[in-house]
Formats: sequence, structure tokens, C-alpha cells
Amino acid sequence: MAIEPGQHDPGWWVLIALRRVGLVWGLREPEMLAPRQGLRRVPRADRSTLSAARG
Repeated sequence: MAIEPGQHDPGWWVLIALRRVGLVWGLREPEMLAPRQGLRRVPRADRSTLSAARG
């Protein structure tokens, strides 16, 4: 799993591999979790905003 579609998350891949060999269990994917109130998506900063912030 990753934050956005198309992103790579090697840590998740390792967890899945460990689950397959029986060393990890009880992983919960976002689809399995109840929605949490108060969560909101933070807008992504573009490059111009980042360079202006750096000075």
C-alpha cells in the first residue's frame, strides 16, 4: 500500500513477504479500517512553493 495510487512502498512489500512465510500476522489494510474523523488530505506543495520557502 502507498499513500497515493502509483506510489511505491517497499516497506509494505516486505511486510507482505513476511506475512506469506508466517512471520507477520494481523496486518490491516486501509479498506479494513473504520474511517477516522478529523482526517483530511493536506494539499501537496509544488516546486515553486518549496523553493520560495527555502529562501
